[in-house]
Amino acid sequence: LVSCLSDRSLRQAAITALVSFGPAALERIAERLADKSLATNVRVALYSVLEGIRNEHAVEILVEQSGASSMAVRNEAVLTLWRIARLSDGPVIEPKRIRARALEELERLKRYAALEKGVDRVGLFRSFFVEELDAARVQAETRVFLLLGMLYERAALYRAWLHYRSVQQRTRSNAIELLDQHVGDPDLKVFVSLIEREEGQGDQRMRTIAMRRLVPD
Repeated sequence: LVSCLSDRSLRQAAITALVSFGPAALERIAERLADKSLATNVRVALYSVLEGIRNEHAVEILVEQSGASSMAVRNEAVLTLWRIARLSDGPVIEPKRIRARALEELERLKRYAALEKGVDRVGLFRSFFVEELDAARVQAETRVFLLLGMLYERAALYRAWLHYRSVQQRTRSNAIELLDQHVGDPDLKVFVSLIEREEGQGDQRMRTIAMRRLVPD
């Protein structure tokens, strides 16, 4: 069944079949996810299986995956956890683990900010590098918003995420203020200062590009 996940025409049926096995399938799924050579589209499909089973063990596997070295994998693992967290009958997602992941992403954003300051934007190849760096940064910011949405008021964090890169200064400022109001942890509040920058339409365009890159097929 797992091999069928690589075939788009069979993928949904294979996901449904794997979910029907319930918790009994989790050990095998964890083993397959531990294989670093596993194709990203198959890995992401297995996240859908975990979402369908959605017990505490499935959540623990997803939390582990959210720290993967691949940006696409981190994106999808965090997004899957975020969807599970909204369910009233869903399993408990350990806040300490989510906080730890958010702190890891903040460290990543600090590194991106340092790289950005040191890069000369003049020149074609440098421009390509800056564009890739911007895309990576926007995706990391999105992951932080989703992780914070599992720790604080979900609706408020979602509204802040929708508008924090608005081309309208007032809308952008209101979104960042909303974030500041709801995040109480001083270590996590560092995120506010990291996104308080004057951006504009170019950055809004980069957000769109970055979001399109979240999950390669």
